[in-house]
Amino acid sequence: MKKKWTVLSLLVIFLIYSFGVMSIKTYANFKNGYPEKDIEVKPSGLARGKQTIKVKVKGKAEPNPKTIWTQGDFKIWQATSEKYGRVETNTYSSKESALPLKLPEDKFVKDEINTKNYVPE
Repeated sequence: MKKKWTVLSLLVIFLIYSFGVMSIKTYANFKNGYPEKDIEVKPSGLARGKQTIKVKVKGKAEPNPKTIWTQGDFKIWQATSEKYGRVETNTYSSKESALPLKLPEDKFVKDEINTKNYVPE
């Protein structure tokens, strides 16, 4: 008789523990706290089972546009833009110290940067 009560008690404790652990389980992780506005929950209110939550987030990043110069097998350096073509200059120095010469005042690298392509950090 004592054995039945022990088994029954352990079963009840296990069930209470299981429901307690499973009710806390969540896949949402909001490091800065739960959002309070711009939230869409389906189905709304308290729900049994799965709920879908859409939260509007904003990111911020500084664009880092750059011009990349390349050098082929010859002493010509070039910066290429899809829209404006190529700008070329000769080489100053040699081997690993090779650098592009300064462009004349009438030549410059022209490009357009689409900042919509930059992703928030």
